[in-house]
Amino acid sequence: GRRVTCSRDIAVIYYLTEDWKEENGGALVDVETGNRYLPEFNSLIAFKIPRYHAVEPVRGSRPRYSIFGWFLTEGILYDLYRGEKPGGEKTRR
Repeated sequence: GRRVTCSRDIAVIYYLTEDWKEENGGALVDVETGNRYLPEFNSLIAFKIPRYHAVEPVRGSRPRYSIFGWFLTEGILYDLYRGEKPGGEKTRR
């Protein structure tokens, strides 16, 4: 078969832990807006990529279960962050 270059287009997170509380941490943070999304059992969050986001640390010993993945689109849709070059200059593709 032929090799096809694809980009992540949509990210999805499906939450599987029941009775998750604010004090457990683990919220999804939309860095661009500052909005926080607490994991809620049997819910799905989807967002367009690229979008800067983070997940807060989980506090305590209770595990937080989720399934995540991406829908792909053929082609290169955006530059990829590749870390820093020597001297601190950031590289992108």
